Amino acid sequence: MVGSVSSLDHVRGLIAGILPGPLPELNADTPLETVPGWDSIVMVRLVILLEEQLGQQLDDAKLEQIEKVGDIEKLVSGS
Repeated sequence: MVGSVSSLDHVRGLIAGILPGPLPELNADTPLETVPGWDSIVMVRLVILLEEQLGQQLDDAKLEQIEKVGDIEKLVSGS
């Protein structure tokens, strides 16, 4: 992570880049299915973006674990 940007702020930035419309208030416990504008297309965009950033393809087990904003944060931070 660059400078003082937290991994949650980084995830918010990723979501803002793929989500249609304004970015709602998000925290680690926010279920993705409750985010306004979230649908299967946005999820596919997220997966592509994560795979590009991580430099690896995400397996089905990891993809099935992405349910909340915090799950994305864990992937990005390597936790």
